[in-house]
Amino acid sequence: MDIFQAKTIQKIIGIPKHRYSYILMKVRIEPDVEKVIGTGNTNLFSFKKLMEFAIASTAIDIGIHPDIIIASLAYIENADVTWNLHLFDQNTKTNKLSYHTGFNLGAFFYCFSGDVTEKAKWPTIIKTKDNINFEYSKGDDPHTVSKVIQYWESVIMQGINNALGYSTLNLSEIKKNILSKL
Repeated sequence: MDIFQAKTIQKIIGIPKHRYSYILMKVRIEPDVEKVIGTGNTNLFSFKKLMEFAIASTAIDIGIHPDIIIASLAYIENADVTWNLHLFDQNTKTNKLSYHTGFNLGAFFYCFSGDVTEKAKWPTIIKTKDNINFEYSKGDDPHTVSKVIQYWESVIMQGINNALGYSTLNLSEIKKNILSKL
């Protein structure tokens, strides 16, 4: 497992020290290998945290508020999709995985699209011009799938089609960019 210091993270992601500090404070990315208190020592981060810095930096670049980034990172971290597609594994390539967040009717919505494997318990969301289709893994509980489909149809149809705004982060490209610099 590679371990990353602040300067290494800044260099890989291509951010200045003040942006790194801003992400650390506002998005509250905590060191997960070693946290130091005081001066003269360096916090140490895993590849997973490096990915979180890169995702947060990209989100800030496109104008997403830190509170939304915090919620998004929690959503990404806890989704089966990101683990089944090895988003946080630096030794595995991640194909076509995007993350979407939007705002509508006073609420935010979050979802994934791309290559969701059969192991992932999450829908692949395919948006065409007029509708959204859902594909699920074989073996998913039909009752649960039905409820999830109803929920997502409601949220996404209201969200994307009538959204006040939404954004997409191409997680596989963010990871590819990081891996090219290691």
